[in-house]
Amino acid sequence: MRVQAALYSKGLDPGAIDGVLSPQTQAALRTFQTRYALPVTGTMTTATLDALGVRL
Repeated sequence: MRVQAALYSKGLDPGAIDGVLSPQTQAALRTFQTRYALPVTGTMTTATLDALGVRL
């Protein structure tokens, strides 16, 4: 849910903020990763979490 909320705060639409890694959340992750020159995986990599400011 924290990742989805962080994506939403960056202007991306991860879909419902429900903690589910849905196709819409994966698409938002890919868009974020592209914008921030991160490896585009559509998953919650360490680099992506760091860039989003999300700590596990």
